[in-house]
Amino acid sequence: MSRPIIPASPEAEAGKGRLPLYLDPADIAFLADEWRRTPQDLPAPEKDRWARIAFRGMACLHKHSIPYSPRFRDEAELYCLKGTSTNSAQGKEPDRGNVAGG
Repeated sequence: MSRPIIPASPEAEAGKGRLPLYLDPADIAFLADEWRRTPQDLPAPEKDRWARIAFRGMACLHKHSIPYSPRFRDEAELYCLKGTSTNSAQGKEPDRGNVAGG
């Protein structure tokens, strides 16, 4: 049994303490992709926060019929936290080039 889809209303979102944020579609795709760059050892609350931001970004693009293709990165492109990822061990910086998912 599926739940009915209830669109968000500005009043309901404001009642939850949420704020509107207007971004270009490329910036939304960038945020939706960035959570895939977090290190594996990132604490669960931080992973959850990134997942929520990415989900809302992808949902926004979908709602406005804007095509989005997730960009999956390899191990060499992960962010470093205190020298924990392979980037710091190899002295590499992650590629932050094309941010619009392509």
